[in-house]
Amino acid sequence: MSLDAYTDQQLMDELLNRRLERENEQPIEYCEDCQHFKTWTKPIRRSWNDIRRTCGDVPDDYNPCILGHTMCFKMPEGWEDLHEGGYYRRSCSDRKEIPPPEPTKPAPDQEPARGFPGWTPRTV
Repeated sequence: MSLDAYTDQQLMDELLNRRLERENEQPIEYCEDCQHFKTWTKPIRRSWNDIRRTCGDVPDDYNPCILGHTMCFKMPEGWEDLHEGGYYRRSCSDRKEIPPPEPTKPAPDQEPARGFPGWTPRTV
């Protein structure tokens, strides 16, 4: 998708929206931290002759929200804030936090040896 697809007014509006977001500096809750977020994992292969689409290009109508909500995308602006970007919604009533992973349980001790208790080998 190129910028030629947008009008000058749409591009100016996008710049204005980004400036207003920077000025307000409200913390953004990214959709990647929601249980309803689904990343693109399937490659598309329509036919063996369609070589361009075998790499798993994301289709234009793909929506990462399972519930179909429209989302905004914030692009990281510098090397320091590479993780400060992604899909987000200012407010979402369906937001479900991903629970933290359960702590790993220690491996159980090995089973004691089977046999007669107190048995020791005899030396001759």
